[in-house]
Amino acid sequence: MSAPSPLRRIAITGIGLVTPLGLTREETWEGLLAGRRAVQWIDETVPAPVLQVAGSHRLFGARVPLETSQTNRMICFARRAAREAIEHAGVSKAELRQAACVIGTSKIDLRHFDRWAKQLTSAPPDDERGERTGLVPVGEGDHFASGTGPYEALFPCSIASAVAADYHCEAAVLCPVAACATGLVSIIQAAHLIRDGQCSIALAGSADASLHPGLLASYRRLGVLAQPGSDPSRCCRPFDESRTGFAVGEGAAILVLEDWHHARQRGASILAEWVDGTITSGCSDLIRIDHTGLDVAMSLKRLLQRNNVLPSQIDLVSVHGTATKLNDEVEAAAFTDLFSTCTKQVPAFGIKGSMGHLMGAAGAVELAASVLALMHQKIPQTVNFETRSLVFQNIPLNFHASPAAELRSLLKLSLGFGGTIAAALIRAYRSE
Repeated sequence: MSAPSPLRRIAITGIGLVTPLGLTREETWEGLLAGRRAVQWIDETVPAPVLQVAGSHRLFGARVPLETSQTNRMICFARRAAREAIEHAGVSKAELRQAACVIGTSKIDLRHFDRWAKQLTSAPPDDERGERTGLVPVGEGDHFASGTGPYEALFPCSIASAVAADYHCEAAVLCPVAACATGLVSIIQAAHLIRDGQCSIALAGSADASLHPGLLASYRRLGVLAQPGSDPSRCCRPFDESRTGFAVGEGAAILVLEDWHHARQRGASILAEWVDGTITSGCSDLIRIDHTGLDVAMSLKRLLQRNNVLPSQIDLVSVHGTATKLNDEVEAAAFTDLFSTCTKQVPAFGIKGSMGHLMGAAGAVELAASVLALMHQKIPQTVNFETRSLVFQNIPLNFHASPAAELRSLLKLSLGFGGTIAAALIRAYRSE
């Protein structure tokens, strides 16, 4: 992959967040700084028939505190986050007509799919053409715009399409699907569109709503779901000696990316600079990534080298931090390799202990938190990280550091099932 053109710098000018910690950017940020824990027993936050299955394990996760009549929660999350990001950036409706919309997700909303399937099985008999009657396809009437069309559950791209339709975006409308790396992959692809000159503004991010009995059971069978014990809020423990896996969360993050000159010309407040991002593959298994961490380390090194950044110049790291046995060890190996020449530990943080693993939304939410960390010069707490295991004794990351000096350059890593490795480099903005 060729190095990015130095002539097209990219600014981050808006952030919108919907997470288990709050329905806004500020609520989420305050929750992260305070070390709040949002993972709970599901039956304490949702009526049992909604997510509970008779005879199943007691379900737990981090739920967005939002009730909505709209059947597709992911579309609802994305719309709220997009609206906040656009208001934050101060972008006009006229400017948004020329914008790209790159919003990914890791999967369809299965609860919406359940409703669709139930409607299908109870629909009137086939008509003479062999088609079910009484079902209105997405795009007919107002179903698409409202996010309630019965076929909508079948298409992950419905999220990006709904947000693009809201703001009449006429540039590319894309929906990356890259498992748990989806959020960061989406933002990287949006940045490429701007850098290639295809648009000057992009709405970029992801949404996910994976608190579904079938999905939770699948994660449990894979052995990646944490053991909740008597207090699920403490079960997701990234890089901790007693880690057993992750808890599932839901939410969305949308960022406004802009061509630097465009942002300056319209007088936008620049939050941070997007330097570069890279997407590579360490595919050796459908689920697991190369246990040595060499593929991850190589991806991180390539990103820094092509931007002439030394590992010693990284001031903060946002880890993927799933709290699974293998993933945390892979990350540890990769960062140990990357920072092998550094003489001190690098400040780092991970937020999955606080709000759970947001799956397809994780990378976007974590990058948004990273931008806020640079803006406010504060490091979010790595909730539930208490005891560093012997496996991590030499890892050059400090998860409880306070900014001793200025936070300028931040490195973000996301990993996804199937071997996707996404990494991004962002920089704090200082008035020019």
